[in-house]
Amino acid sequence: MRVMTSRFHNKKITGMDVVPVAIALGVPEFPLGFKVRAKSKLIVPDRWMLNKQVTQERYRQAYRAKLDEAGYPAIKAELEAISRANGGRDLVLLCWEDIRKPGEWCHRTMFAEWWTEHSGQGVLELESGQTVGVESPALQPVQGSLF
Repeated sequence: MRVMTSRFHNKKITGMDVVPVAIALGVPEFPLGFKVRAKSKLIVPDRWMLNKQVTQERYRQAYRAKLDEAGYPAIKAELEAISRANGGRDLVLLCWEDIRKPGEWCHRTMFAEWWTEHSGQGVLELESGQTVGVESPALQPVQGSLF
């Protein structure tokens, strides 16, 4: 199972063979072109974190503490169960923010960093094409030497 991230408004998701998973408190009530198949209860930030007065650093500390409290085994199990319930397909974790805009930040990139640290798997942000973290060496193709 591969974990990717994006925002609800990413129209490219419609044509992808992935499982859209909400990691936000709310989900859109307007048509997306795809159906959100699940919501991760362990990755969703706490409501108080959405207060505009909360700094990015305070948010990061609190959100990472929330993830650490839930624990990597439980979060992995939750995501694997969602994948299994949807034919073992890869997941795309969705929230609202358009992080392509200068100065924008989001908990999905914080989760991607946390996930990479614990799993060794990089997380692709679909809109930017950037991978947060580095793929585990075990997942990298190994090229042998001819000499």
